Amino acid sequence: MLQTTILHYSGGCAEDLATILNAADTQGLIDTVVGLLRSSNLDYVQQTCVFIRDSVLIAPEHGLGSEFREAFHTSAIVPELERLVLASGYFLRNSVIHTLGKTGCIGSLPTLGRAFHHLLEHDPLVLPELLLEIGWLEGILAREQSSTLVDAMTTSESRATQARDACPLIDAMTASACYTTRWAATHVLGRWRQYASLNQIERLRGDGHVLVRTEAEYVYRRFLFAQRSSRLSKPERKRQLKEIEHDKPPVSFFDMRLQFQRHLLTHHQISYSIEDLDRFITAWGDPRSTVPGLVE
Repeated sequence: MLQTTILHYSGGCAEDLATILNAADTQGLIDTVVGLLRSSNLDYVQQTCVFIRDSVLIAPEHGLGSEFREAFHTSAIVPELERLVLASGYFLRNSVIHTLGKTGCIGSLPTLGRAFHHLLEHDPLVLPELLLEIGWLEGILAREQSSTLVDAMTTSESRATQARDACPLIDAMTASACYTTRWAATHVLGRWRQYASLNQIERLRGDGHVLVRTEAEYVYRRFLFAQRSSRLSKPERKRQLKEIEHDKPPVSFFDMRLQFQRHLLTHHQISYSIEDLDRFITAWGDPRSTVPGLVE
């Protein structure tokens, strides 16, 4: 009964969540969640991840909601999630990584770090989200380790300086032999400028693949604009930004990933290979071809 209730949880509703949490004692709930995470049905596992995230993030602050939240990080649930980080299904991997990050599982950082290097040449689609969650958890860890005696402004300035240093994980992406991994790096550098360094962007501007270097050029111009925009007049900022956006590449990593995800869902594929992705990108970029499942 409890399993069925969790699997029918619609997500985002604190009232429904409270009903489920009050249907069992904390250990019984943990055991049920662990059992669902071990299910061979990937939809069940992904739905359980939704329940876990909401139970930790939006559960009531009293009663079993509070008890579950307090027990979660040392429970058997976290090792089960870590086991699934390298699961065969792409969408499942993404959901599990998101769950570990959003529930603040800082103890899972070594697992996520190892997963990053394992997936570097095999799953470029998940790398941006994996990098984001690693960065999020490292931020939580840094805050927990910060001394309460350190001046807040000094801490802020220190972190800003660190953010401008080259991120070694992005370095690994930019050095990859797989162009889709390097393309994913341009997406990261463009979307999360706090991780970006000019050297990394410039390296990708000279990339051997046209999709990578075209988007890297756009990211480079946006990066420089962000650095100098505060010194420009409002009309000049508007003019320069319009000029940059006019030259925005017609194909971005984000667009491609969205279309490929739809392609996988349409064809009920739980995973993909680099060869599958490359064939899709090649066909997608050819106006004479039609890719099955491609949304125009």
